[in-house]
Amino acid sequence: MRATRFEPLVGVVCLAGAIFAVYSRLIFEGLVPAGYDTQTYFFPAWSYTWSALQAERIPLWNPYLFMGAPFLANPQMAVLYPLNWILLPLSPERALGVALVLHVAIAAAGMAALARGVLRSTWPAATAAGAVFALGGFFAGQSGHVNQVSAAAWLPWVVLALDQILRGGWRRWAPAPVFVALMLLAGHPQEAYIGLAVALPYAVLTGIHVHAGRGAWRWFRGALTGGLVWTAALLGGVLLAAAQLLPAIELAGLSIRSGGLSLGEAAAFALPASEALGGLLPPFRELPSSTEYLAHIGLVGAALAALGVATRGRSPVMWFLLAVALLSVVVSFGPDAKLFTAAYRLMPGFGAFRVPARWLLVLVFAGALLAAYGTDALSASRRTSRRTLVTQGARWGVGLGLLAIAGLAGAAVSRPLGEGVGLAWALAGLGALALLAPLLVLPGPRLRWVAPLAVAVELVVASALTPARAPVPASAYAATGDVLATVRRLAGDGRVLGLADPAFEVSDRQRAALAATYRDTLGDASFREMLVTLKQREILAPNLGLAYGLPLADGYDGGVLPLRTYSELRDALLPGAGAQPDVLIANLVETIPADRVLNALGVQVVLRNNRQVISVGPATLDLEFHVPVGDPLEWHGLNLAGVTGVAILATSAGSAQAGPAGAIALDDGRGGVREVRLERRPGRPERVVVGDGHLVSARLGLDQAAFFSTA
Repeated sequence: MRATRFEPLVGVVCLAGAIFAVYSRLIFEGLVPAGYDTQTYFFPAWSYTWSALQAERIPLWNPYLFMGAPFLANPQMAVLYPLNWILLPLSPERALGVALVLHVAIAAAGMAALARGVLRSTWPAATAAGAVFALGGFFAGQSGHVNQVSAAAWLPWVVLALDQILRGGWRRWAPAPVFVALMLLAGHPQEAYIGLAVALPYAVLTGIHVHAGRGAWRWFRGALTGGLVWTAALLGGVLLAAAQLLPAIELAGLSIRSGGLSLGEAAAFALPASEALGGLLPPFRELPSSTEYLAHIGLVGAALAALGVATRGRSPVMWFLLAVALLSVVVSFGPDAKLFTAAYRLMPGFGAFRVPARWLLVLVFAGALLAAYGTDALSASRRTSRRTLVTQGARWGVGLGLLAIAGLAGAAVSRPLGEGVGLAWALAGLGALALLAPLLVLPGPRLRWVAPLAVAVELVVASALTPARAPVPASAYAATGDVLATVRRLAGDGRVLGLADPAFEVSDRQRAALAATYRDTLGDASFREMLVTLKQREILAPNLGLAYGLPLADGYDGGVLPLRTYSELRDALLPGAGAQPDVLIANLVETIPADRVLNALGVQVVLRNNRQVISVGPATLDLEFHVPVGDPLEWHGLNLAGVTGVAILATSAGSAQAGPAGAIALDDGRGGVREVRLERRPGRPERVVVGDGHLVSARLGLDQAAFFSTA
């Protein structure tokens, strides 16, 4: 009895310890999440939300991106998500880390509660399920997308609430719409859609199981009851979240995606067959090419799930979990699997989203519950007859064999694996089998905690290479640096156009100074991530103007933005977007756009790489900005305060012969005129690339406007 009394505490300690182990640097070292989307999308969005709410203002409009766009109506901003409000006392970058850890804990607790409430699992089995779900590949891989983690964390709670209604009656109805609303408000409509799509067949199945008797009519009545419960929960959640959903629906009608996505667009980031092995097995040695593909449940978790299938052959829930797990894998392959195309054409709302690989959330969800079944099978083995054990062991062996065959098939089409990757998987798989197989025949209540502990340990180890384990100092997000200060000074009331490519390297001098301060304490992975973070900050890529109060000429969303009208204006000025209506201007041009484009976009400053420059004494000239000269060209009233010299580079078009080409006259406004004769000198280089440095070149004839360039 004493062991049973303390088992809930053991489970909580096990899950909390594993979460702390994965996210210890966010929790104990004061570091903050890093990654492209975290820094360039969520940090700016949360910064703007924080500044508005702390000023007691609802952020309805965003003047800093896309020449102005709706803000609250964009569901990914999650302005009305209650759990974000409790983080307002924190800085936005620290709040992102706390929100990530909080929702991982919510996911673990929800899955453990679901296993206890629906599967009637023991505490060890519930703990294993919570660890598989919250610490598996999906949540670790999506740690750079806090809105996906937040929405997915409520999936087990929604399913549990529906189950409680169907088994306990309508008096237990209240929690379901609350959980649905939280999922809808959390900031990722696709994860909410996936979660609700899984909850519907589960509700129908449970309705049949609980309310149906013999006869087709009773089956129909049970299915109808399950469907009505799901519908009632959905409608209640929609009403609670209406303040977010109604503006979002209106915005969707004005969006570049108002007409829906084509099949090709919806298939973006489908799981390639060559990446399946790397995404569905633990990344002990290397990550797949995109963390969108990560969805492993660990090799111990997979072995437990296979045991759950082998021992629960008469359970409708087991067959449901196995079916949705397999279907989610098939759908994740995109149009290569005919099922995706059928769902795109027949399933309402399916074609509104990209990234089919995100359906692998369902695999992790189902795998966690199947692992709970398997853990309970180990606990029950001492009460099982020898004949039954032999039968179950044989079925388990067949299941493991099928998984091994699938792995070999994946290896046959996989991209080349890194050194030692296959060996690491083989050793971990054999270790999992050697650990679990004896537990089928060894009695003893204490041994039933071996499986959940093994699951937790493996998943902590497997998370070592994921973005969750490479946080950076909060100072990397600070609004400091020469580039940002100069852009602020030059921009005035105009916008900034970012054309810089983050592929440039931090100078050796700056890298050495940063290494002396941070490398030993951060470690190599976090230090590299910090350098990338600083480079992104340096070039305001691509939404950071929203965080630093600098209006940008375009932006990056990936969802309902930009507005269709913005896309049409950009395409009129810069044709070439084609099938990418949300493309950045930097990807449409190779040089600084013409003045008519810059003026139409209200651009005062262009931020770009120092790729085409020439040194003239102490000056650096920008060769990407040029003014064609035909008739005499004059500029009046130039602001040259503080300027010690003027350098002008003139080049001749065509293959003109050497000789006089014109003149440049400089009038200082006090009666002094200096004239410089120009001559053509064939053979002189027209473009010279120099080393690191920053470049400012004035747009002559336009008040205050400038181009600012970074190496």
